[in-house]
Amino acid sequence: MYVTGSSVHVLATLAMETIKIACYNMFGFENGYTALTDLCKLFDIIAVEEHWLAPYSLQKLKNFNSDFDCVCWSSMGDKIQRGLNTGRPFGGIGLLINKKLGVNIRVLNVMSNGRCAVLQCTFPSGYSLIIAVVYFPCLSLTMDYECQLTECLGFLEACFNMVQCDDIMILGDMNFDSLKSNTGSRLFNDFCADIGLKRADSFCGSQNDCTYYQEKTAKQSVIDHIFISDRLIGCVKRYFVVDGIVNTSDHYPLGCELLLSNYLPINHTGCSKNPRSWRWRWDKADLDQYYNTTLELIQRISVPKDLLTCCCDVFSCTHWRCINDYYDTIVNVLRESMNLCVPVCHGIFSNHSGQMS
Repeated sequence: MYVTGSSVHVLATLAMETIKIACYNMFGFENGYTALTDLCKLFDIIAVEEHWLAPYSLQKLKNFNSDFDCVCWSSMGDKIQRGLNTGRPFGGIGLLINKKLGVNIRVLNVMSNGRCAVLQCTFPSGYSLIIAVVYFPCLSLTMDYECQLTECLGFLEACFNMVQCDDIMILGDMNFDSLKSNTGSRLFNDFCADIGLKRADSFCGSQNDCTYYQEKTAKQSVIDHIFISDRLIGCVKRYFVVDGIVNTSDHYPLGCELLLSNYLPINHTGCSKNPRSWRWRWDKADLDQYYNTTLELIQRISVPKDLLTCCCDVFSCTHWRCINDYYDTIVNVLRESMNLCVPVCHGIFSNHSGQMS
C-alpha cells in the first residue's frame, strides 16, 4: 500500500508486472549499435540520445528491431538544409517501445532543435504515461546555457499541461549531476519539485557513480538520469548502470525496473502541479548581442531574387511555397537570435498592468 496526497492505492492484491526501462547515449549510431542490440533483449522501453543520424537515415533506427515500435528525430536537419556538411555529426533522440506492451504512442511535441521530445503512451488498460526523452545542453556558467535549459524546461511543462495522464517520466542525457550543486541541477530540480517528479532511485537507492567516462582524461560523472512521478518511487525495484554488454559509447546505459499493477490507471485529474508560464525577458536581454547575432544569421539567408521580377498573376502565382519558405527562414533567424540572447523566466504577473515581478 502507498499513499499519494489524500488517495490510498492498494497494490498488494493486484497482479504485478515489471516494466524495464533504459536510456542510452549512443555516441553515434554505429558506436552504439551493438549495445542497443543487447538492450533490446533486456528492456521494454529504451530512450536513445546522440544517434547522430541525418533525417534521411532515420530509418536505420526506426527499423532497428522488428519487435519494437520506434519514433526518432534528427538534430541535423537545419545543418543539412544549409549545405553545411562539415564537422562531425551530432544530436538526435528517439524512443523504442516493445510491441508486446501494446502501447498506443502519441507524439505530443518535439523541440525544433531535437533536444526534447514528449510522447503520451497509453497502455491497453487505459493507463497513460507521458515520456519525455531529453538531451540537455552541456553544463556551463553562461547565461546562454541557462536560457537554453530554461527553454527546454518551458517546452516540457507546456507539453505536460496539454493532456491528462497518470504519470510522467523524464529520461535521457541531462549533462549535469542532479545531486550536485550547479545551474543545471538547480533549475531542473526546482522544475521537478513543481510538477511532482523525483529521481527514480530516491527510495530504492543505487550505487551509480558513473554514467559517463572520458577515456582520454579518465574523467567520469553521473549525467544520465531517469525521473518519475512521486507516487511511482515506491514501485522502483532497481536503478542501475547496465554492464555485461559490448559498449563502445562514452556513456553507460542506465536501467530502471518498475513494478506496476498491470499498468492500471489511477484516474488522476492531470499530471501537472502548479502550472507556470515562461516568458521572454527582453528587459534583461543583451540587445547588442541580439542585433549582431541577427545580422550575422540573416546574411546567411539566400534571397530568392527571381521573385522580384516575377510577373505571376496573384490568383495563379506558382511561387507561394518559395515565398512562405523565405518568410519562415527569416522568422527562424529571429527566433534563434532570441533563444541565444534573451533569457526566459517564470511569468508571474503582480498587477493588472502586466508588469512582471
